[in-house]
Amino acid sequence: MKITLFWHRRDLRVHDNVGLAAALQSGHPVVPLFIYDREILDLLPSRRDARVTFIYQQVEHLAAQTEAAGAIFWLSTAGRSRYLSNCFASTT
Repeated sequence: MKITLFWHRRDLRVHDNVGLAAALQSGHPVVPLFIYDREILDLLPSRRDARVTFIYQQVEHLAAQTEAAGAIFWLSTAGRSRYLSNCFASTT
């Protein structure tokens, strides 16, 4: 079964999201995902950084919206390279 992964990176919204709209037009089930980028997070002096809190809240909202629509939302705290490699390795 083919799926379309949609990686939320900077545009953390459903409404008026051009990339997500294109993914939904693919004709395949869309699985949105968000990866907390360890390569960035590990450089921050504090986990209590307001930017991290904001991103966390937005991602939680995205996940709730996705699940309310009857779909799944993938979330990872692994490094982006490792996570994406694992995703693609498990599909072959």
